[in-house]
Amino acid sequence: MDVSFVNGEPALLIRKEKQLAVSDLHVGLEKKLGESGIHLSNAVDLLADDLLAAYRKSGAKGIIFLGDFKESIMYMTRTERDSMLRFFAKISGIECRFIRGNHDAHLEEILKSVGISKALEDEVLLDKVALMHGNALPSKEAMEKNYIAVGHGHFAANINGAERKVWFIAKPGKQANSTYPGYNKRIKLVILPAFNRAITGTNISRGSEEHMPLLRNKVFDFNSAKIIGLDGIELTAH
Repeated sequence: MDVSFVNGEPALLIRKEKQLAVSDLHVGLEKKLGESGIHLSNAVDLLADDLLAAYRKSGAKGIIFLGDFKESIMYMTRTERDSMLRFFAKISGIECRFIRGNHDAHLEEILKSVGISKALEDEVLLDKVALMHGNALPSKEAMEKNYIAVGHGHFAANINGAERKVWFIAKPGKQANSTYPGYNKRIKLVILPAFNRAITGTNISRGSEEHMPLLRNKVFDFNSAKIIGLDGIELTAH
């Protein structure tokens, strides 16, 4: 198997390269929530601790962030920048790669200001797995892999009366061949849940696929996708 869920965590292990993939951390979200009257104490410390726990549990050797690393779409405030500095102090020593998300304008500059010189990538191509944010269509090379792992959607489903984060796994759709001639017929799309514990996500229902180009354009099939809880249990059809 090329990929596996980290049990109980919104994190994906790329097995051959031993890379942990996580998405949609939205560092700085606590400031936005605070303005709405929702105050999260030590939110960035909890986020870093959650990531370290998933990383250690997985046995990975590095982390790939699949975009929307920060909450502010443009520049961060000083408070948000301080949160980022604290976050990276806690995960110091772990090799990281960053994929560009739609919230990540100026992220390279911000990373540099906290001592991290990393170029943002639009797509990461590993041996059997392609990784991207999910707000754009992938390259031809990505569609030749066994899996495409993306974020952006952060889907959720009603489980025992409460909204919970879920994994979304889809097979190729009816437009896959016309959009990507010669694509890998066995390829699967894996949409990661949002990693930030403060984000439950968008309920999977008809129409929730519209902001995901790979689903909206029928490259992958929304209706027959598998929905799996963080506990690994497959849920009934959405």
